[in-house]
Amino acid sequence: MLGQKNKTHIVVGKDLALLTSSQTRANLVAGKIGVFKNGSSTANTSALSAGDSFKIVYMNVDGKIIESPVYNYNQLKQKNAVNYAAGTEQKSYVGYNGTTGSIAVANSDIYHIHLTRKDWSSTWGEHANVKLVAAYESDAIAAQTEIADALVTNAARTLLNEKQKSGTTVTKVGRINSAAVTATNDFLGDATVVQNSKVFTVAESLAEDDGGVYATSTNLVVGDYVRIGSVGGGTALTSNVYKVTAVSGIGEAVATVTVDIPILEASGTYAAATSDIEVIPAATAAAANWGLMFQSAPVRFSPGMFKYQNVTFDVTLSEAFGSTLVTENTSAYKGIGTYREVAEVEWELRGNRGEGYKVASFPVQLNLNAQPDKTYDLIYLHFEDDSTVTLDGRSTSFHSMLIATEDESSATAHTNLKTVFGIS
Repeated sequence: MLGQKNKTHIVVGKDLALLTSSQTRANLVAGKIGVFKNGSSTANTSALSAGDSFKIVYMNVDGKIIESPVYNYNQLKQKNAVNYAAGTEQKSYVGYNGTTGSIAVANSDIYHIHLTRKDWSSTWGEHANVKLVAAYESDAIAAQTEIADALVTNAARTLLNEKQKSGTTVTKVGRINSAAVTATNDFLGDATVVQNSKVFTVAESLAEDDGGVYATSTNLVVGDYVRIGSVGGGTALTSNVYKVTAVSGIGEAVATVTVDIPILEASGTYAAATSDIEVIPAATAAAANWGLMFQSAPVRFSPGMFKYQNVTFDVTLSEAFGSTLVTENTSAYKGIGTYREVAEVEWELRGNRGEGYKVASFPVQLNLNAQPDKTYDLIYLHFEDDSTVTLDGRSTSFHSMLIATEDESSATAHTNLKTVFGIS
């Protein structure tokens, strides 16, 4: 639940210029903001100073002009501005983490991994969800490759079953390998990847009839691995690795490749000679170290119904893992000025403008100004008014204003508002 002192209002603006000093409220359009000094019909764009009183005015998505209370600049006690910062989900590695580590090898032993997961709500009195995500009994001549392959396929199947039952992906799993990134191991033709599928295709190059061929003249075979990075971003030692379980059409116009677990990377065309996707021969992968990757997925979000939060987790390993490292690579972070943050705050604060409990026929549907495909820069203003006289002194009241404006690309609303409010 959002905390506030007395009242907080929010303005959500589009990537539009502020009203200029020659414009009035009549020039407002949806998402446009203006700052008006008390008594003036035209907007103000210069820095406010002591003694000024003003309103912040904008037009919402419903075409209505919304005006803030009258603020006194003398009562502005706190002001700051922050730029958008992306949120992150927790990502942890078991074994190799992109720099160091490996999965400890134990013959004829039982490997199992539990995830203790918790969201940021008070559901179930803060008791966490404990999930047996993978288990495997090694053979008498165990090896890292055997253990990593078995555990990742088991975990992928477990998490897929969880999704099928609940309809939601909570955790994603993959694996990484310490074999060096080798640009010459690129496919000769472009690869077409579909996220969450186990199948991708590799087209022929201009030379024709070389689909699925890499390193000039080497055919991809079952048992090899492919490391997939991002479209135009290349691969790295932390890029996920997939084992090839079936191939067809090698050396033809289009090769079809099947891997052992669903592909996590984005759908798209991974161009040849860019190292966006590369082959790791089976022997090379087996001679290197392996790591398992676990990452939380974004939870379901709907303003007023499903809150904005992250899922965090702890990794617990069985004794077979010995001294295997567990590394938290990325911490959960909600970000600043994300759509989810702004939309949730806007939904909560709309109660300050009429529907106090935000319920009529639950849930009340509101047309929010925050847009799912936008990110926002924020300005926070906090006012304190001690003008009320009581029997034993003065009573202080508080009021806050949050101004969210879309990241600047065609206009400079956030920059200009910082000028108006004297924020460096």
